[in-house]
Amino acid sequence: MRRGEKRIAMRIVYQAAQIVEKNTASPFLSVLEKSVMNVKPSLETKSRKFGVESAKENKESKPMFEKLAEEIKNAYNKTGGAFKKKETIHKEAMGNMEFAPASFNR
Repeated sequence: MRRGEKRIAMRIVYQAAQIVEKNTASPFLSVLEKSVMNVKPSLETKSRKFGVESAKENKESKPMFEKLAEEIKNAYNKTGGAFKKKETIHKEAMGNMEFAPASFNR
C-alpha cells in the first residue's frame, strides 16, 4: 500500500471479499486459500514478487477493490495475470534445473 495507509488497504480487502463472496457463492477465506494455492510456486525459487501486481497493472478505470476481487477470482479459476506469471516462473525454474543443487533435482 502506498504511503502506509492501513485503513485504506483494509477497506479495499473487505470490499473485494464482499464482491468475491457474492460472485462465487463460497466463503471468501476458502476462495482466497485456493487462489493462493493456485498461484504459489511449486518449486523453491529466489525471491520474486508477483500476485497483486497483476491487479495494480490492470489499467482499467475500476476501483482497486474491484480489480483485486477480479484477480482473486481469476487465481481461483486458474486464469489471470498472477497464474500466468506463476506458470512462467515454473517453466523458467524447470529450464534452470541443471544449475540447481542436487537436492532439488527430482
